[in-house]
Amino acid sequence: MPSPEDQIQAILSWNTFRWALVNLPESATIDDVRFRDLIKVSEDDVHNYALQHGFPESVVAERDAARTADDRLCIVPLDDGTWSVYYSERGTRSDPVVVSSLAAARREVVRRLMTGARISLNHRYRLAQPEENLPLPSEMD
Repeated sequence: MPSPEDQIQAILSWNTFRWALVNLPESATIDDVRFRDLIKVSEDDVHNYALQHGFPESVVAERDAARTADDRLCIVPLDDGTWSVYYSERGTRSDPVVVSSLAAARREVVRRLMTGARISLNHRYRLAQPEENLPLPSEMD
């Protein structure tokens, strides 16, 4: 089992699927494992790590850097004191949400990264087990 810090780094890098391929248990394929088989850290663990060490700039852009960021999650302060969190891709803002504080915005970013990791790892497992009546990939751990 990879260390908790390695698991957190995989989630924060937004590259959990590629990381999982390298860290598969012996004789397992990616179709044999779920998120919970490789990731044991909690959302709180990832959040606390990100508070201490920050988010990778290649994945999350904050404040002024977010206004021109592309292909990243963005955290932007709004004039009324709230914060906007969205994904920016080619100038388009997707899935925007407004939260009351910077702390809540960072928590939202971690939630999105964890959800993405769950979906990327559980999706393959679900497709490889068609005879099972499995929940949606984002609900599997």
